[in-house]
Amino acid sequence: ARVDVDPAAIAVMGYSEGGNIALWSAIEEPGYRAVVLLSPAAMPTSTRFRLRQAAEEDRLGRVRAPVFLAVGAHDFPPIRAAAEEALIPNFRKIDPRFRGRADYPGDHNWFLKVREEFWNDVANFLREHLR
Repeated sequence: ARVDVDPAAIAVMGYSEGGNIALWSAIEEPGYRAVVLLSPAAMPTSTRFRLRQAAEEDRLGRVRAPVFLAVGAHDFPPIRAAAEEALIPNFRKIDPRFRGRADYPGDHNWFLKVREEFWNDVANFLREHLR
């Protein structure tokens, strides 16, 4: 409702549990222009918002925005498994705009700091999709 915000150019981005929430938000809210997921946490204690549930092909099919996924080569095993076994292959099937890497040179906490290795990829992705 703000006059200084273009509602057709809103992206959602999240890291860790925020990455999982950003993905679920994109599943439930089709109005985003781009989605950035940085090492989305599996949240095994959640009964409804688990990463594996979100990564199912039918749910990912509801995401209308292009998605960028970044996961570290030494990330938590449940995050790596969800990314490699479900998120990456399913998004690649669904949307040719998908960009994802699961080999950034760090662990889960590596994404706490803006690093050139992944931030350039994020910035380029957002530039491409938020024009």
